[in-house]
Amino acid sequence: MHVLAIYSVNEHISELMAQSANERLANEAKASKPKRSRFAFLTSRFAGRGSIAGRGATKALAGS
Repeated sequence: MHVLAIYSVNEHISELMAQSANERLANEAKASKPKRSRFAFLTSRFAGRGSIAGRGATKALAGS
């Protein structure tokens, strides 16, 4: 009877260790991905427009 109890405890511990190893690998894979900015697409789309419009607006205000 004791042998069966020891066997079931060992089996349970090995399942827990395998589960934690899988979770650790998943966390490492998730952490290794570079994080993008939330607004990376928007800033890349409108990067060149702000400087041209800004210069035109200041020249228009300065001229009046």
